[in-house]
Amino acid sequence: MVGYSALVSNDEHYAKLQRERMRSVLDVHVQTNQGIIIQYYGDGALVSFHSAVHAVDCASAVQDELQKEPLVPVRIGLHMGDVLFEENGVFGDVVNIASRIESMAIPGSVLLSEKVWTELLSHRRISTRSMGSFSLKNIPDPVQLFAVDKVGVVVPGPGDLQGKGRQVLRKIAVLPFVNMSSDPDNEYFSDGITEEILNALVPIKGLKVTSRTSSFALKNTNLSIKVIADELGVDVVLEGSVRKSGSRVRITAQLIDATKDVHIWSETFDRDFNNVFEIQDEISEAIASKMRVLLSDGKVVKSVGLSSQNEEALKMYLKGRYHFSKMTPPDALLAIEFFEKAQYLDDSFAAPVANQAITYAYLGIMGSMQPRKVFEDAIECADKASKINDRLALTYVARAMTALFYTWDPTRSDEYIAKAKEIGTNDYTLYLIEFMSLVIQKRFSEAQNCITDALIQDPLNPMLRHFLAQVYFHYDDLDKSLGVTQGIIDQFPDFRISLEFKAFILLRKEKNQEAIAQIEKYQQSTGNPMHGISVLGYFYAKTGNLQGALDCLEKLELRKIREPDQNLNFDYAILHVAVGNYEKAIDYLEECAKDRVGMILFLDVSFVVWDVLRGNERYEALRDDLGISQYEAK
Repeated sequence: MVGYSALVSNDEHYAKLQRERMRSVLDVHVQTNQGIIIQYYGDGALVSFHSAVHAVDCASAVQDELQKEPLVPVRIGLHMGDVLFEENGVFGDVVNIASRIESMAIPGSVLLSEKVWTELLSHRRISTRSMGSFSLKNIPDPVQLFAVDKVGVVVPGPGDLQGKGRQVLRKIAVLPFVNMSSDPDNEYFSDGITEEILNALVPIKGLKVTSRTSSFALKNTNLSIKVIADELGVDVVLEGSVRKSGSRVRITAQLIDATKDVHIWSETFDRDFNNVFEIQDEISEAIASKMRVLLSDGKVVKSVGLSSQNEEALKMYLKGRYHFSKMTPPDALLAIEFFEKAQYLDDSFAAPVANQAITYAYLGIMGSMQPRKVFEDAIECADKASKINDRLALTYVARAMTALFYTWDPTRSDEYIAKAKEIGTNDYTLYLIEFMSLVIQKRFSEAQNCITDALIQDPLNPMLRHFLAQVYFHYDDLDKSLGVTQGIIDQFPDFRISLEFKAFILLRKEKNQEAIAQIEKYQQSTGNPMHGISVLGYFYAKTGNLQGALDCLEKLELRKIREPDQNLNFDYAILHVAVGNYEKAIDYLEECAKDRVGMILFLDVSFVVWDVLRGNERYEALRDDLGISQYEAK
């Protein structure tokens, strides 16, 4: 409650009435939103909730009611994390940070940390506005703050937050530079400039750079800078354009403080087109220098091997990245072709080789190519990338993938992940492999923290959001899981993994007809009547259509003949479990283990119900051989 001490001095009776009104309103809405009032202390209260959504709903309702006469000026701050309950009270960093956030709020407002904001990604009905990053008193790392933007709740304006902290500009999004040339093919050049700037900013200590995936998800949109900043949860936005005319090129860049909607810096570069790569370096260094000024401890380490002086090589690399981001086996194969062309055109260009290694490993995990062969190709590419540049983080990401899924060595994989983090990258594949490693080891709480941290940096990435939906599914929070998944589908209608996963959620919710319609929609999205049929058959069997499942098994036999290079053992195992041929299913799972099909490591956490095989002597022996039986859920 704001100004309580002064009010007591002037009118003690009225001060007590105001305090009692605040407490009575709080009592009602905390109970309605399944919270617990841990303690009242003078003019304040400490409250705990099981859900971030309940906390935000409660805080909003409290402020809405207290804004009405007789008005009670109250500040509310929200944070989430582990707390320690003892006889004399509750302790933990989460309490201290929540207290600091509350101090930054203004009367009538609700401020929340980036961790709470991430939890709201599955609830688009709750609008927020980015306030920027703040260094809070006695809290070592800056905290990104957001304000609830809702009728009945006050939204602070720029410069309004004046509590126990100071604002710092520490989170930036680099929007794709706009190609304003008449030739649309120059778009690869403008994308290349964006990549170069991202590469220059990532190594700056203390600066969070929104990943390429999220920034490029907003390409060609007409959203305002403020809306973009809120969507990405950033303080600063860099935007620009490229216009080529004849032998000259003009590149403009401007840095905007999104919290105040003011320009921090802008510059125009007019150069001969022959020197485009020098221009890229010049722009990236100019931006990096500006951020060094904004950050007291910022340092820039020039990355090597992340870009190319060969325009065509860079174009091929960007095309490869585009196709890999779709996360489908056919697109992955196309990506490899483009990565190979990029490296052929510039043999000093390490990034496409490292990305090729990651793509091969992905195909091995999915069993889309013969895993032993494709994992060996991944290792070969990783070795080649290391010879070009041994300080390329993505190379260690590829090595982590092969260590986990080929040699079945999670400890070694975690070492490679740590090395990639030490070098520094904001590429989402690092988070993907870290998440998968933690899940396989059943370190679920750490996996959830991993994906939450990743989404703070890359909030629009569909694959990261898909993994968040998986976390909710694991904890049986099906409504949240469905909310996140539907949000992905709304924004990325062709993202097939989410189309498939939505069907599993609906099946778990016992909405069988909707689940069948959704899985059929997923199968049709593959564009091939013989693809996606293993999960289709599984759904048919689970909903009582055994003949439909057997028909899918026949189609799988036909696919095996037509696509001999595909490893379909995992698909066979799924279908045989579905139709009740358990021993046959184990036969195929054992073949998957021999062939190193990566999906085999997810037996204990898969959405396909393998529990019917538990207790079978062969199945338990397989789990022991895989090493997954040694892990206990954490």
